[in-house]
Amino acid sequence: MVKKLFLSRRFFLYCAFFQLFGLVICSFAGNPTALAGSLDLRGHDFDGSALVSLAGEWAFYWDTIVTPENYHDILNREPDKYERVPAYWDVSSDSGIAARGVATYMLTIMTDPFIDDLAFRIPNITPNAKIFLDGVFVCERGHVHANPKLSKMGAGINIIPLEPSEGPIVLAISISNFHNVKGGINRPVFIGAQDRVIHDRSWALVFDSLFLGGLLLVGLYYMTVYLLERKQHAMLYISILCLLAFCFAGFKSEMALMSLFPGISGELRAKLIYMTLALATPTLVMYGYSLYSKHFRKEFNWFVCPPAIIFSLVVLVAPNSFYSRFLMLMEMLLVMTAVYTIVMLLIGYRKSKDVNILLYLGGIAFLLITIVYGIVDNERTFIMRSLGGVLAAFFLYQTYLHAHAFSSAFRSISRLEKHNIELISLTSTDSLTGICSRHLMDHYLAATWRVNSLAQRHIGLILVDLDTFVLYNDYYGRRQGDACIIKVSQLIKEVLSNHNGQDTLARFAGEKFAIVAPDANDMVLYKMAESVREAVESHGIEHWQSKVSEVVTVSVGIACMMPTMDEDPDTIIGVAEKALYRAKENGRNRVASYSGEDTPISQRN
Repeated sequence: MVKKLFLSRRFFLYCAFFQLFGLVICSFAGNPTALAGSLDLRGHDFDGSALVSLAGEWAFYWDTIVTPENYHDILNREPDKYERVPAYWDVSSDSGIAARGVATYMLTIMTDPFIDDLAFRIPNITPNAKIFLDGVFVCERGHVHANPKLSKMGAGINIIPLEPSEGPIVLAISISNFHNVKGGINRPVFIGAQDRVIHDRSWALVFDSLFLGGLLLVGLYYMTVYLLERKQHAMLYISILCLLAFCFAGFKSEMALMSLFPGISGELRAKLIYMTLALATPTLVMYGYSLYSKHFRKEFNWFVCPPAIIFSLVVLVAPNSFYSRFLMLMEMLLVMTAVYTIVMLLIGYRKSKDVNILLYLGGIAFLLITIVYGIVDNERTFIMRSLGGVLAAFFLYQTYLHAHAFSSAFRSISRLEKHNIELISLTSTDSLTGICSRHLMDHYLAATWRVNSLAQRHIGLILVDLDTFVLYNDYYGRRQGDACIIKVSQLIKEVLSNHNGQDTLARFAGEKFAIVAPDANDMVLYKMAESVREAVESHGIEHWQSKVSEVVTVSVGIACMMPTMDEDPDTIIGVAEKALYRAKENGRNRVASYSGEDTPISQRN
């Protein structure tokens, strides 16, 4: 138990390591802060420092969209207020501004004159953006318009190079939000050396693509495992989770999938994100249920799955302005599901003391933290630069848990195989004499019967029975009787060793032995049987109670047949037993043979 707890701690550290590896947390506490719509960066060394976040107070103009014609009018008038960036425009308690409408943000950046090779990194802005630089239109994501019917969502990350100038730089961004619950510049805008901006963006895409590739491969791996073993439902659910995480992370953070598919609209991107989040809730529940079904109530699955599926269908067919009103309900369902899962697993651990449950709980907590960061990172001064990284870490962690479970199963199988071999050894070897048991002889005879029936070869069977052995046991005792059986088996083995060595000796029952000759004719069987009878008699084991001789003797019955697929091995056993009965009936201490037609061929003593 201590060792298992150590393993759980070790892999909680593993989980934390990958979280730190997958997260690139950027703190901007040391950066200059914009005040009253202005940011002073004069004297700042852009070449020797990281990117600068344009965080702080931006001039905010409500119900205004900037155009080349009205740009100077907006610039020269007092703003309606100064709004904090990054944030949604209605989050402050004194904003008094509706969540939906149009607005323009404006920031004046003062730098040293004629600085070369600067660039902005404009993040994805909810839900669209129209960007002007010093009054010149630069780009537009989606379509910014005061008419809700004409406003369209957009998505993307832009790098905008700056021309050297003598005066300050004025960045203006207009937004029309008639689509989402909230709108605004909800992620930090950066400025820095152009090479550094491009370098950071390129490496971010590289890492995001790497992690996304890992998610896709892990998902396909688990799907393949499920297709090979359909009873492993947990493999199906975790493969679906991987593919959902691939889609969720691919359209968040660096939006690597948007780089691959630039034609995807902002509204379609939002639909895909919220559909994957909605479908992840029931999939996560079913994954936990398939792993630890005895700790979960099946009824809860019906409580969670239908609402999540219905919501995902609503997201699919309804516009963003409609379904975004119900996101809070979906988030509440997700939180409730997570709490239920954690409580049930804790109760399950308390009952079963299964350390694997603790490991799974650690992964669930890690995933929830990831989802929370993925949803609210845009409202913090810390951002998650690679959501795919932490999701990949979660599924690598789950992969370890499954590998650990498979490894434990393989070890159990190895132990069972070892025990099975021991049991087979016990059942295939006679414990008294050390020769083959009746169980093994039956299997060997059946296999030889099938082979010889195809090869059209004869098969022979010899049954050897000690004469009047009951009287021997009664007179000399069971211990001496066992010694006699052992000695007779050794004498028969010596006789067989002098023949071709392909014949198998087995203890048939009690004082009775059987010899399977896989390819022998009548004459060979006679010689072998007579050699056995003579060897036992000539050894002279004392038997004063015998009605046949003063020494131990044996009666021998032999059978030789050409096997066919229409008959089974019991046929030759029956013939050999009839021959043995004939040998005893005719005075014992003799060899008798029968053909398959139950006709005596010969008898001799």
